Amino acid sequence: MERRRTGGNGSVLLFELLYQALFFAVEIPVFGGLFRLALWCSRYSYVNLQNLARFLRMPVTLLCLFFFLALTAFLLYLEAVCLHLLFRAHLHGQRASVIQTAAAGIGTAVRLLQRPKHLLLLPVSLMCSLVYALPYTMPYIIRTRVAGYLIRSAFAEPLAAAGLTAVLLLLVYLSLREMFAVPFAVHTGDTTAGCRKKSAALFRGNAGVILRRMLLGNLLFLSIYILFYVVCVVIAGALSFFFVDKSLVVAFYLSVMERIELYTGVLGMVLGLIVNYGQAAAWFDALVHADPVPAEESQKEAESGQREGRLWVRRLVTALMVLAGVVYAVYAGRNGTVLSQETLSGIGITAHRGASFDAPENTLPALELAIESMADYAEIDVQMTKDGVIVLLHDTSLKRTTGLKKNIWEVTYEEIRELDAGSYVSQEYAGVRIPTLEEAMILCKGRISLNIEIKTNGRDTGLTAGVLDLIEQYDYENQCIISSTDESVLEEVKERYPGIKTGYIMGLAYGYFYDRESVDFFSMKSGFITDSVVQTAHSLGKEIHAWTVNTEGELERMKRLSVDNIITDVPVRAREVLYRDEFGYGFAGLLKVISQAQ
Repeated sequence: MERRRTGGNGSVLLFELLYQALFFAVEIPVFGGLFRLALWCSRYSYVNLQNLARFLRMPVTLLCLFFFLALTAFLLYLEAVCLHLLFRAHLHGQRASVIQTAAAGIGTAVRLLQRPKHLLLLPVSLMCSLVYALPYTMPYIIRTRVAGYLIRSAFAEPLAAAGLTAVLLLLVYLSLREMFAVPFAVHTGDTTAGCRKKSAALFRGNAGVILRRMLLGNLLFLSIYILFYVVCVVIAGALSFFFVDKSLVVAFYLSVMERIELYTGVLGMVLGLIVNYGQAAAWFDALVHADPVPAEESQKEAESGQREGRLWVRRLVTALMVLAGVVYAVYAGRNGTVLSQETLSGIGITAHRGASFDAPENTLPALELAIESMADYAEIDVQMTKDGVIVLLHDTSLKRTTGLKKNIWEVTYEEIRELDAGSYVSQEYAGVRIPTLEEAMILCKGRISLNIEIKTNGRDTGLTAGVLDLIEQYDYENQCIISSTDESVLEEVKERYPGIKTGYIMGLAYGYFYDRESVDFFSMKSGFITDSVVQTAHSLGKEIHAWTVNTEGELERMKRLSVDNIITDVPVRAREVLYRDEFGYGFAGLLKVISQAQ
């Protein structure tokens, strides 16, 4: 058969991008739901290095992990079948549309799994996909908190490093030996055992050539991938230097680098699968000389009345899967995901009462400045007016910030709207008003998460319920945490929204205070935080948030103690101190020196 190549690579890339959107649209919510279920059953607030081993030993965790791995294996198996069909069509000069190939791939994959003898294709696909993507995603994995720490710790010990290296080499060998199992199953319908034997025999007979070509192919694409990453770093530096205020250059650059790490990690997964599945399909085509599975298979089925219904069902399912991926990507970009924002190795940074060092506290300008300062959260205080409107205010009295000698429960919202809450800072902010929580949510939606401190005063019945109503109205569950000095507030939050992270604010930290079921994190004055406090809290699945940390020395101490979040009046300085050893700070330091010299 004469083989001619057409412009099919675009279809492969388009399919892979759409499929990865689907993959994350399914995997992230499922992972989040299972993770929350395991946390709830284990009575943990979150998992860290201190409680990880105990958490993984729990039966409910093992059950959730098994279900998640099974789902992941199925999705990767489905992807492997579809990629094989696309590459085979490309190698044989057939023009295959993404929807058409996806429909054929779904049909083929599901048809194979209808026989129990093919179920072993799932773990085979899982192993191969993970190994194929590993060279491109490893930089991102090393940046993650738990996995990165475990890997760095393992390689710091010679014996553990040797063992881990041996495991990785074994996985690479097994994935190469099994690389033709799915293609054989697609083309022959043989049992998984038979397909694996054929794959192993094919690999052994051509091991030298396959290893050499696979290595060269990955090195070439890995070089391109690294070059792309370097270009992104340079572009980030240029944007920081030329378009950002000099005081924000380093913070902006480090914040952008976090995003670059995340997105290049996803891109690495796409590249790794395309490169290696493409090479596997090419070798299978060259060594087996099998006829391709027709890209027009779905069209032939359409001509058969018996299968026409199945065809359109598969096409509909495929289209819905792609749509789900796109919709979820848009939703996640605006509302955040169920995964923690601290996906990378960093400590969270919270701007205290907005960026209150340079702007009037608890105002919209302070929140806007917190956003510009690249803080992860903005901490705000909320109270209720006489007529039941929730506004941003720290003190019970309005005197300090507005000059009015009245308490918040003595005035209506109409009266508050007339007050000047900015002049006490400077005339630059004259006329700034006290905002409502609703206004703050609208401003911050999709831009920065909120740490909403509910301040009770005994006269604000319905305050907590009102805050939760606004969270529901503006779909803020994944973009806020709630803290309070009143534990009954946190209990009310957990009763209505168990998924919202809650924090107990403590001025002092003595004795054993950790076993509070309604508390996910303790917000503590930094001077009372010690290594023992952090380790004990972490061992029980609780976080430690430190306030109010402004000096470089105290920022460094909190970093060494591995607290989970730092509440500060100076988020820009905090980011520079906390992340100056991460994300290529040498380049960031150079940017800072150059910008300050201008």
